[in-house]
Amino acid sequence: MVFKALNPLLGLKLLIAYPGKAAALLGAIVLTITGAEALYADMGHFGRRYISRPGPISFARDCFLNYFGQGAHALAHPEETNANPFFALAPPGPAQLALVVLSIAAGIIAAKPSFPGTYSLTRQAIQLGFFPG
Repeated sequence: MVFKALNPLLGLKLLIAYPGKAAALLGAIVLTITGAEALYADMGHFGRRYISRPGPISFARDCFLNYFGQGAHALAHPEETNANPFFALAPPGPAQLALVVLSIAAGIIAAKPSFPGTYSLTRQAIQLGFFPG
């Protein structure tokens, strides 16, 4: 049932039937894509070996399997509609604490490229006279 998500016609039906919820969903997808893009853009800080692995296993495939696993878990446990599917995959206790730490670290790492970008844009705006310096 999870693989039905790959059918573009079902996505179109979702857009037509629930435009507000579909917009929020598309926003989440864009955030996911920009997070992955930020990770790849910041490869100079981490090095290639932490992001890509030899063979058929890759970062993109891992993300794909993770999101489909979350979808399968949500379908198998409809009573957990208010639970975060990422954290629901781990049993309560130390495993969930590890996921919280991992999520915080990922958020910090993902935000890291925005600081030099903001500095660069502000500096250029000052040099062009569009921002007080």
